[in-house]
Amino acid sequence: MTKPDCLGCPFLITTAEFAQLDYPGHQIAIKHKEAVRDRLMQLSEQASASNPRELGANLLLLIDGAFAQRRLFGQVAEVSLEKAAATLINAYLSA
Repeated sequence: MTKPDCLGCPFLITTAEFAQLDYPGHQIAIKHKEAVRDRLMQLSEQASASNPRELGANLLLLIDGAFAQRRLFGQVAEVSLEKAAATLINAYLSA
Protein backbone atom coordinates (compact mmCIF):
# COMPACT_ATOMS: atom_id res chain seq x y z
CA MET A 1 0.00 0.00 0.00
CA THR A 2 2.87 2.39 0.57
CA LYS A 3 4.64 1.87 -2.76
CA PRO A 4 4.25 4.81 -5.14
CA ASP A 5 2.85 2.65 -7.92
CA CYS A 6 0.07 1.18 -5.74
CA LEU A 7 -3.34 2.30 -6.96
CA GLY A 8 -5.34 0.42 -4.39
CA CYS A 9 -6.73 -3.09 -4.31
CA PRO A 10 -7.17 -4.49 -7.83
CA PHE A 11 -10.03 -6.67 -6.60
CA LEU A 12 -11.95 -3.66 -5.26
CA ILE A 13 -11.21 -1.72 -8.43
CA THR A 14 -12.57 -4.60 -10.52
CA THR A 15 -15.80 -4.73 -8.53
CA ALA A 16 -16.22 -0.98 -8.87
CA GLU A 17 -15.68 -1.06 -12.64
CA PHE A 18 -17.74 -4.21 -13.19
CA ALA A 19 -20.51 -4.00 -10.61
CA GLN A 20 -22.57 -6.88 -11.99
CA LEU A 21 -22.39 -9.65 -9.39
CA ASP A 22 -22.35 -12.34 -12.08
CA TYR A 23 -19.38 -10.81 -13.93
CA PRO A 24 -16.48 -13.34 -13.77
CA GLY A 25 -13.99 -10.77 -12.46
CA HIS A 26 -16.43 -9.75 -9.76
CA GLN A 27 -16.83 -13.39 -8.73
CA ILE A 28 -13.04 -13.81 -8.53
CA ALA A 29 -12.82 -10.70 -6.35
CA ILE A 30 -15.50 -12.07 -4.02
CA LYS A 31 -13.67 -15.39 -3.69
CA HIS A 32 -10.41 -13.58 -2.94
CA LYS A 33 -11.97 -11.34 -0.29
CA GLU A 34 -13.70 -14.34 1.30
CA ALA A 35 -10.34 -16.14 1.48
CA VAL A 36 -8.67 -13.10 3.08
CA ARG A 37 -11.55 -12.75 5.56
CA ASP A 38 -11.39 -16.46 6.40
CA ARG A 39 -7.64 -16.22 7.02
CA LEU A 40 -8.12 -13.20 9.28
CA MET A 41 -10.80 -15.10 11.18
CA GLN A 42 -8.46 -18.07 11.54
CA LEU A 43 -5.68 -15.85 12.89
CA SER A 44 -8.16 -14.20 15.24
CA GLU A 45 -9.19 -17.60 16.55
CA GLN A 46 -5.55 -18.59 17.09
CA ALA A 47 -5.07 -15.38 19.06
CA SER A 48 -8.06 -16.32 21.25
CA ALA A 49 -10.17 -13.34 20.22
CA SER A 50 -13.54 -13.14 21.96
CA ASN A 51 -15.34 -13.23 18.60
CA PRO A 52 -12.91 -14.35 15.86
CA ARG A 53 -15.51 -14.21 13.10
CA GLU A 54 -16.40 -10.61 13.87
CA LEU A 55 -12.78 -9.52 14.35
CA GLY A 56 -11.75 -11.09 11.05
CA ALA A 57 -14.59 -9.37 9.21
CA ASN A 58 -13.76 -6.04 10.87
CA LEU A 59 -10.07 -6.36 9.99
CA LEU A 60 -10.99 -6.96 6.34
CA LEU A 61 -13.17 -3.85 6.49
CA LEU A 62 -10.20 -1.90 7.85
CA ILE A 63 -7.86 -3.25 5.14
CA ASP A 64 -10.34 -2.44 2.38
CA GLY A 65 -10.81 1.03 3.84
CA ALA A 66 -7.05 1.57 3.74
CA PHE A 67 -6.99 0.47 0.09
CA ALA A 68 -9.83 2.90 -0.67
CA GLN A 69 -7.92 5.68 1.09
CA ARG A 70 -4.84 4.86 -1.00
CA ARG A 71 -6.86 5.03 -4.20
CA LEU A 72 -8.67 8.22 -3.20
CA PHE A 73 -5.86 10.25 -1.64
CA GLY A 74 -2.77 8.60 -3.12
CA GLN A 75 -1.49 7.62 0.31
CA VAL A 76 -2.35 5.71 3.46
CA ALA A 77 -1.68 7.17 6.86
CA GLU A 78 0.39 4.23 8.11
CA VAL A 79 0.43 5.35 11.72
CA SER A 80 -3.36 5.71 11.73
CA LEU A 81 -3.82 2.31 10.08
CA GLU A 82 -1.52 0.60 12.56
CA LYS A 83 -3.20 2.32 15.50
CA ALA A 84 -6.70 1.46 14.24
CA ALA A 85 -5.73 -2.19 13.77
CA ALA A 86 -4.17 -2.37 17.22
CA THR A 87 -7.23 -0.76 18.82
CA LEU A 88 -9.54 -3.18 17.03
CA ILE A 89 -7.47 -6.25 17.88
CA ASN A 90 -7.00 -5.22 21.51
CA ALA A 91 -10.75 -4.73 21.90
CA TYR A 92 -11.34 -8.36 20.94
CA LEU A 93 -8.43 -9.76 22.92
CA SER A 94 -9.32 -8.01 26.16
CA ALA A 95 -13.05 -8.74 26.02
